[in-house]
Amino acid sequence: PGYGTHYVYVYVGTPPQRQSVIIDTGSHYTAFPCSQCSQCGQHTDAYWSLTNSSTASVPTCINDQPCVISQSYTEGSSWKAFKVVDKLWVGGADVAASPGASNYSIDFQFGCQTSETGLFRTQLADGIMGMSMNDDTLPFQLRAQGVTAT
Repeated sequence: PGYGTHYVYVYVGTPPQRQSVIIDTGSHYTAFPCSQCSQCGQHTDAYWSLTNSSTASVPTCINDQPCVISQSYTEGSSWKAFKVVDKLWVGGADVAASPGASNYSIDFQFGCQTSETGLFRTQLADGIMGMSMNDDTLPFQLRAQGVTAT
């Protein structure tokens, strides 16, 4: 509905919080704004809330701090985030639109965005889902976690 690009709804956390993400075959990160983002735009859904999910975990890296990731794109936009692992599944516009979809949830690592620039601030979709050939992308993780055979 007016997104101007390919997108999908993902449901993240327990209870699930809907996020719309554009599909990008040129990158491998999945990321969307989180409630603590002070430099993110207004999008379709509310910012994802880490504290509202009972199944979320935040991996740590150097000095026991959250792992930080960022991505810049050719057209000039970028984002910064910290890594989170939580339940994720793909569904329709609302939970009832895809009965049983939650049966395909996996533990998935994504970026909890703390800032956005350029088109990420103005796009309707909340975030982005990278679908390049990388072990961290959704298709690879669905197979690695036994949800799909190929």
